[in-house]
Amino acid sequence: MKYLKKRPFVTYSILWLLGFGLLAVASILIAMTLPMTSADANGVILWAQKQKVILQLADELLVFSAPTLLSAVLLLHHKINKQMPLQSSIMLALFFVLTIGIIYTVFALGRLVYPVNGLSLTADLALLSANQLFAGLHLVSLALVPCVITIAVLSRSKIVGLATVITTLLQVIGTYYAEAVSVPLAISTMIVLFAWSALAIVGLKRYYV
Repeated sequence: MKYLKKRPFVTYSILWLLGFGLLAVASILIAMTLPMTSADANGVILWAQKQKVILQLADELLVFSAPTLLSAVLLLHHKINKQMPLQSSIMLALFFVLTIGIIYTVFALGRLVYPVNGLSLTADLALLSANQLFAGLHLVSLALVPCVITIAVLSRSKIVGLATVITTLLQVIGTYYAEAVSVPLAISTMIVLFAWSALAIVGLKRYYV
C-alpha cells in the first residue's frame, strides 16, 4: 500500500486497466450469449435461463467496473484540475454519464438473471428488462465515444489519437449501423477498446511525472 501511495501513476494504471478490462470482458460475455432463439418473451426467458451463469458473471463484472473506472478518472481529474480545469471537468462529466450507463445496464441484466424477493420473471417483465439491457449497452457505447476522444485530447499523443479514431469508429458502427448485435463486431470492439486504454496510459503518464 505504501508503494502505491508513493507511485500514484501505478495506482492509476491498475484502476484504469482493471476498469476497462472488466467492462470489456462483461460486454464480450453478453455478446457471446447471443443471438437469442427468438425475440419474443419466451425467447428472452429461455435465453436468460440457458445463459444464466454467464450473464450473472457479466453482471458482477459490470458492477465492479463502474467504481473502478470512476476512481481512475477521479485520480486523473485531481492531477490535472488546477492546470486544465475546463478539460478535466468535461472529462469527469462524461465519465459520470458512462458510469450511469453501466449501472443502468447492471440493473436491467440483474433483473433478468437474479430473483428479486421471490418475484417470477413474467413475459412482460422479461421483454422490458431485455429492452432496458440493450438500451443500457447502447448508452454505454454512445458514452464511450466522447470519453475516448476527451482522453485522446488530454494525452496529446498521435498514436493514441490514431487508436481513438479506430475505437470510436467501431463504437459508432456497432451502435448505429448494426441492425442487430454482431458478436464478432462486439468482441472486436471491446478488444480494441482495451488496447486503446493501454495506449492511453502511456499518453497520460506525462501528468504523473
